[in-house]
Amino acid sequence: MSPSLDSAARNVHLNSHEVPLGNFPLFETTSIDEAQARVGRLFCSHALHADMARSRFYSCVNSALLGELSLSYVRYEGDIQIDIDELEGFYLVSIPLSGATRVTCGGQSVVSRATIGTIQSPGMPVQVEWGPAGEKIVVKIPESTVERRVINIMGDTLTKPIKFHLGMNIENGFGEVVRNIVVNAAVAVNESSEMQQSKSATNLIEEILLNSLLLGQQHTYSERLMTPASPAIPYYVRRAEEFIAENLSKPISYDDIVSASNVSGRTLLSGFKRFRNTTPMQFMKARRLEKVHADLLQATPDDTITKIAMRWGFFHLGRFSNYYFKRFGELPSDTINQHFRRLTDDVKGDVAAH
Repeated sequence: MSPSLDSAARNVHLNSHEVPLGNFPLFETTSIDEAQARVGRLFCSHALHADMARSRFYSCVNSALLGELSLSYVRYEGDIQIDIDELEGFYLVSIPLSGATRVTCGGQSVVSRATIGTIQSPGMPVQVEWGPAGEKIVVKIPESTVERRVINIMGDTLTKPIKFHLGMNIENGFGEVVRNIVVNAAVAVNESSEMQQSKSATNLIEEILLNSLLLGQQHTYSERLMTPASPAIPYYVRRAEEFIAENLSKPISYDDIVSASNVSGRTLLSGFKRFRNTTPMQFMKARRLEKVHADLLQATPDDTITKIAMRWGFFHLGRFSNYYFKRFGELPSDTINQHFRRLTDDVKGDVAAH
């Protein structure tokens, strides 16, 4: 470990506390191979390196689901390094409890300690260096959940992936809200199994957490979110959007959308251009591409790119690939191949752990 990380670790004030999420144990081990396999299944495939010559290795993870999110208590002992090719389809919000880690993601690097948390964005390589003993609560948030929240706040479609600034001040402001909601949610879930079953409670926690992240942490759309709200979206635009959402897998036409909106085609087009900065058909294409992306990230061996694309109304595969690349910055084959490689690595990890 580097001297700067050692120093940061020593400066952390360790408060005595019960192990978070203790009623949801996932594993406890001194085996590097087992830890790599079990954490890989929880988050994603990664390489775990430990300097056994300097210190013993130990890892403990507790984890619980909370609606679309997952909360995990993660502890490592020993000088270790974790390397991830890229996060696939989710964000990781890390709230340090003790110790210090150096986190590198997307060209940014921060030392995470008592006052500094991190949020790692999908599609970028990640490296984490853990100190001799470190503890975090880690929240895993699906990329689609964050995208849906941003779209709802902006009232507009996304033109590029949402990337957050890595380091997050959790000592005050919105960052402190994030830390408090994460820590308190972990306590509440651990104390009451009813918390996980309460949709209103999980929705409220998710809303506060996401809004605090989006309003307090710098990201791709921060400037757009801070722009004063535009006039109310007309009812006919909302009606058209609802019709599109309910019929994405069906061969609907522009005339169908116009008919559902109950206004003229010219009025509908003008409304979409003014309030959504797009056309109804482009809006529908964007929603369909998001559905394809989500299905590719959950594909089974029986699925093919062609089958998934056609499921959501893309029948010209050449044009579809171009649309997909412009939206997600990679080809559909890249997305599904990365997904299958992760599944293969998970299987190998299971075999190695046993």
